[in-house]
Amino acid sequence: MFCTRLRLGRLESNIFLFLLLKLKLLLLLLFLLFHLLSLFFFLFPFHPRFLHPAFDRCI
Repeated sequence: MFCTRLRLGRLESNIFLFLLLKLKLLLLLLFLLFHLLSLFFFLFPFHPRFLHPAFDRCI
């Protein structure tokens, strides 16, 4: 990894690091979004079973 970065030019290594940073940010964003959605569905269960009119008395 380090040797290939030395062989690359300065611009290529900057682009590679930029893309790696973007990928890390995207993965972090997806991770946070997944956790927020799981928390939201844990607090407010919008499963179709709970939205059925027959289960209005259970809510």
